Amino acid sequence: MNKEYRRSKKHRPNTDNTNDNNRKARNQIEKNAGFLIGTINETGKHYYFYPRKIGKYFDRLPIQNEKLIKPGINGLYLAKVVEIPRKKLGVKIEKCIGKAGNLDNERESLIFEYQLSQSFSHTVESETEKLTPKILKSDLTDRTDLRSKLIFTIDGERARDYDDAVGIEKINSGYRLWVSIADVSHYVKEDSELDKEAYKRATSIYLVKNVIPMLPEKLSNDLCSLVPGKNRLTKTVEIIFDHDGKVKNYKIYNSIIKSKHRLTYTKVSEILNGIVIISENQKSLYESLKLMQELFQKIKSIRLSNGYIDLNIPDAEIVEDDKGNVIDIVRLRRDVAHEIIEQFMISANEAVAEFISKARRYSIYRVHETPDPESIIELKNNLSGLGYKSKKNSLLHQKEVQKILSFFVNKKQEYAANLFLLRSMKRAMYSSKNTGHFGLGSRYYTHFTSPIRRYPDLIVHRVLNTLIHNNNINSNFDQEYMTKVCNNCTAKEVLSDEIERESVKLERAFIIKNYVGDIMKGFIISIKPFGIFVELEEIFAEGFIPRRGIKGYREKDYYIGQEIDVKIKNADIDNRRVRLELAL
Repeated sequence: MNKEYRRSKKHRPNTDNTNDNNRKARNQIEKNAGFLIGTINETGKHYYFYPRKIGKYFDRLPIQNEKLIKPGINGLYLAKVVEIPRKKLGVKIEKCIGKAGNLDNERESLIFEYQLSQSFSHTVESETEKLTPKILKSDLTDRTDLRSKLIFTIDGERARDYDDAVGIEKINSGYRLWVSIADVSHYVKEDSELDKEAYKRATSIYLVKNVIPMLPEKLSNDLCSLVPGKNRLTKTVEIIFDHDGKVKNYKIYNSIIKSKHRLTYTKVSEILNGIVIISENQKSLYESLKLMQELFQKIKSIRLSNGYIDLNIPDAEIVEDDKGNVIDIVRLRRDVAHEIIEQFMISANEAVAEFISKARRYSIYRVHETPDPESIIELKNNLSGLGYKSKKNSLLHQKEVQKILSFFVNKKQEYAANLFLLRSMKRAMYSSKNTGHFGLGSRYYTHFTSPIRRYPDLIVHRVLNTLIHNNNINSNFDQEYMTKVCNNCTAKEVLSDEIERESVKLERAFIIKNYVGDIMKGFIISIKPFGIFVELEEIFAEGFIPRRGIKGYREKDYYIGQEIDVKIKNADIDNRRVRLELAL
């Protein structure tokens, strides 16, 4: 009887696991708009589709149109998920992308996988073509002319659209700062085809070698881009700071500017650090940059005293050769120029949020809630393992976060501590209600400074239009409408972040192929029952050591931040992952 029971148990399907796998798979499929990427193999008399994304839930799926399939060698396919008889998941093959493992094909597969489109419909393009670059006299009505001011852009080397420009001057009471933002609302009208498409996309997506823009190129790289020497319509936040860097007053208005320079973060940092000496005829530019550095330091000091949390988690920076091939991905060096622009944009966003909130208009806010109690407990347990002691049951205030960051500065566990803090915090999101921003220590905050690439910023510009022109409130701008926009934009932002991470992971996997068999130093960033995640020191990449590859694996034998030597085992292109093993 026992023998019979064991046999029946072995062959009985686990209903709970099956249902759970179905649920997880369907969630992933829904996120990918019903499409999957995978390969095709022949098993018995039939061809089956082997999906990449949900392969951990289903090894293979039946093909609805298998009679039309002529699989190539190691082909990479796009498939649409369908329901086949008996309510099982199946697929319909839509397209052969090319050979799996080819970098260009793999990049293209990411675009197909998430159903992204770099192009726009004929209707949208037709509407865009009708927009004229000519600025009419009527366009300048009620606009402040700032074209004589020394205003310029500072962006990354690879930036193509410039939607923010800055200018500064010293005044008797302190400093006057101009933050001028491309007036996209002048060109993209409500309920136009352009507007509908921008709402649908909600954000530009920045892949390593591609951009999926929110707006057509004529707008993003031309009419709305604050290129030097061109008249551009803008919205300006003019802020008066006292000598200590405290905001004394501000005003927001429509304007026209002519950017004097297109500067990069690297160039600005080199000028401020004395590495590059600029010519005598650019002395005023140098003085402006020095003033900006002076003001930013004071602003940041005040912001830190108000609870600003300055996490030190580097972003990925792409390194290309002369032919444009990606040859490395390194930690982005966050220098003084990045911080200047970051602090000035925060100041502008705060001013706009406060202005709209006090005017009692419905709008969109960028909010960040305090961490929940469970996350705080987990955080403090993790930090305890790194050597930081705190009261277990206390709340997590910004001041304590700053204390934690200070404790780990220049220590081996600094990166791990910053990761723990990030994971403990809730995600910032868009909301129609202003509840403040925990991470920035801001009472009022919104997104206003990037309307070329973010739809919420465009909505905020439209709200400002009703205030600047003292118009009646737009009938669409009610609580229900703003909540709908917030939900859509938050969801699209989450998806965009995932796609951008996958793009970087793909490039990393291809770069790592050149290092298979090498031994490198790394440090543990996460410990799970199924294995260990390691951040490599030499290459800005994350790898995974499965528990089956660690003899006598026990979680308690390892700790976050621990330095270990690892061997690069393989680069899993299919799953965009790096496999490691302990170096003995």
